[in-house]
Amino acid sequence: MFFPTSILLLASAITSVLASPVQWNERAQQAVLDQHVVGFPARQTKEEAASSARRMVIDQSTGTLGTVFPASAPLGLEGRPFSLMEYQAPHPKIPSSILYLLMPISTSVKNILGNEGKATVTLANKEGTASKERVALIGTVTPEHNLTIADAASYTAQYLKYHPDAAGWLPTSTHSPHASFWATFTPEEIYYVGGFGDTHYIGWIERELWEAAKP
Repeated sequence: MFFPTSILLLASAITSVLASPVQWNERAQQAVLDQHVVGFPARQTKEEAASSARRMVIDQSTGTLGTVFPASAPLGLEGRPFSLMEYQAPHPKIPSSILYLLMPISTSVKNILGNEGKATVTLANKEGTASKERVALIGTVTPEHNLTIADAASYTAQYLKYHPDAAGWLPTSTHSPHASFWATFTPEEIYYVGGFGDTHYIGWIERELWEAAKP
């Protein structure tokens, strides 16, 4: 029976991994997926994945802001995860970071302030399909209360470009029902799923690569 060369090469790669003492872990799986087999689509590189993920920050005006209830949380919720959709915009001064307009009354913000700014931002493709990219950004939210006039104007212009309906919530607004402040989310650990693993990168992206990537 004749088998195409591409199938034989892939089978050889899988056999070599399974036959070794290395367990079937992420590294072993990566070794198989990285095989350049004739007849199969070229697999997305980590560099391409970093660029794709950075593009998502530009294209997505909302994301899921994940936090954890602090020790001061009511109802015995300490340590439980909490996630909600949140408005966001690409940071005008730090392209690899995200700009937020946050309100202290928000449960998400209370969790952030009670946990040293720790948070996770999840972005997904607009189609909501498993075959396309999504990324989890694990990092720190830093409130910015003492901005220069120039920086405040830059933040306002950038945010309103993505969310014109937020004009009434600005820190300078005299009509807002709640206090608000600007904040910067800085990704420190990045986990990316480009789609299906046979053609897309799945795994961690180093912070240095994330920050240097061209969207």
